[in-house]
Amino acid sequence: MPADRPAAPLTVDALPTADLRARLRGPGVRLDLGPMVARVRSPLAGFAETFRLLYGNWPLAGTDQFTDVTCDLRPVWALRHAPHRRVQCLIDGQPTFETQAPAFAPLLFEWALNLHLANHGLGHKMFHAAVVARGDDALILPAPSGSGKSTLAAALVATGRWRLLSDEFAVVGVDDGLLHPLPRPVSLKNDMPRLLRRLDPQARFAATVPTAHKGPVTLMRPPAASVAMRRRPARARWLVTPRYTPGGDDTLRPDAPGRAMMGVLEQCFEWGLRGRRDFDLIADLVGGCGCFTLAHGDLDRAVAAIERMADATADTTTAEAAA
Repeated sequence: MPADRPAAPLTVDALPTADLRARLRGPGVRLDLGPMVARVRSPLAGFAETFRLLYGNWPLAGTDQFTDVTCDLRPVWALRHAPHRRVQCLIDGQPTFETQAPAFAPLLFEWALNLHLANHGLGHKMFHAAVVARGDDALILPAPSGSGKSTLAAALVATGRWRLLSDEFAVVGVDDGLLHPLPRPVSLKNDMPRLLRRLDPQARFAATVPTAHKGPVTLMRPPAASVAMRRRPARARWLVTPRYTPGGDDTLRPDAPGRAMMGVLEQCFEWGLRGRRDFDLIADLVGGCGCFTLAHGDLDRAVAAIERMADATADTTTAEAAA
């Protein structure tokens, strides 16, 4: 008889609502995010439902897995003009960020995970970028906030031909030089959810939160297929530096590898490069990519330009292999 297969890990979606709420109010829910295990605790009304919507596909961590970071989202009272409830975020017991309205709780959890990753790295080298993959070939979109990288990544994933590796970080394996997935919820601004629903009617979004600095922000649930492939890394194949430009012509233009490399270095965190080995790791990653720039103003045209680039490169590779 064949050996018994290990049981599939329990996911957030598998937890009954009462159990999920009890865990969030008590010991917390521990997520196996791949590069790290994160625990979240919160007694806030309504948080359990939003947390399930965004992380329902994710497995719970096993009892033998170390918890890398704990995030507590707890209510506090502010008394500036009149008593009103706010949310305080603690990372490993330490208060961080300014208190926010209760609607910000899901965003605070995402910001806490981002801050922990940016400060610690957890055995990988990371820089600020969105990453998607077609098969095992990865497209890196390195750029600062406001460049439209998250929207482009979400739109490519919504076509069904790309999987999400990450919305916020390019996670580079120190030993293999591959890009490792961390397909957490995607942060979208302004009216982007409406456009993405047109591409993928099955896409799911949390409630939109109005922010002072970024405008309306909406978190999108990562596709189940991307989460299911969270252990499957991809090799860097293309690097496109996006810049959102109203009226942009959405044309991909070749970029010099040296200039592309400088752009990536600008997106590295303080701890990111420590010595020649780390620099060479990033240089090899960029050197193996076809490098481009993209001034985009229309989402459909931008996606079509990237698809044509990927198709043309795949055709060239196939022809070279046949020869």
